[in-house]
Amino acid sequence: MRHFRSRLFFLGFALLLPLIAVSTRGLAAPPELPVIFASVPPHKFLVELLAGDAVRVECMVRPGFNPHSYEPLPSQITLLEKAALYFSTGLGIERLYLDKIRSLNPRLRVVDLRAGLELIAEHDHGDAHSEEAGSVEDGKLAADPHIWLSPRRLAAQARRVGAELAKILPGQAEEIAAKARRFEGEMRDLEAELKAQLEPLKSRKFFVYHPAWSYFAADFELEQVAVEHEGKEPSARRFTELVERARAEKVRAVFLQKQYPSASAERLALEIGAKLVLLDELDPDFRAALRAAAQALNDADSK
Repeated sequence: MRHFRSRLFFLGFALLLPLIAVSTRGLAAPPELPVIFASVPPHKFLVELLAGDAVRVECMVRPGFNPHSYEPLPSQITLLEKAALYFSTGLGIERLYLDKIRSLNPRLRVVDLRAGLELIAEHDHGDAHSEEAGSVEDGKLAADPHIWLSPRRLAAQARRVGAELAKILPGQAEEIAAKARRFEGEMRDLEAELKAQLEPLKSRKFFVYHPAWSYFAADFELEQVAVEHEGKEPSARRFTELVERARAEKVRAVFLQKQYPSASAERLALEIGAKLVLLDELDPDFRAALRAAAQALNDADSK
């Protein structure tokens, strides 16, 4: 009897095997998505916008961190070792780490999103006291990496990102190209909107702790002046010069970024009676960041 029951058990199990195979077939590990890195949150947002969920997008600089002093996490380095693409803006951390990463991952394609753009020198802070000489073109100065703070330049970056994504996602090339064209149109509309809003403020100066807004200022014929000097808090003498200059030129807005020290910017705004504006140039929603900057300048001007 026991032998008979054993035979029934194994017969039943044999009959169930095909059903088990069918039911577990869908539980197999999905294929790994291509890993794409962007240096900053705005470019991560752009890659996700164009590629959708067809890739895994990672960001080198995590939100809330200073992009100029950021150190990658070990987990990020591990992911970079198997990444297919890296979209670079030329941040200092990239100059430090990318050569090492290339040696670990020779297949990694690094795409400099500054290529082909009209660039501004990294040290061109709109500061009349600067004695820097040279230009980006002659190689004497590094290019400002904050290229996402310009609608016109963002449109060109979208074309470049789309073309690179199409190489690793050929089946979606047409869809990606259509999204890039739509995004370019949105950037033209945004540029026109901001230009109309900022036209009355042409040639107006605004002070900013860290000079990240060079491209925004250039696009709309404004001038930014940096509070920091060579990445450091201003000396007492320089601070006095900034106060005198701001008063003479009737500066009404001081931009402050949450990734940087706030004391000197707050003190300057208080001294000159200017509006202190907290902005985040690394906001993934770069459209909101640009609109916030324009609105802040208009609000300060109406005081």
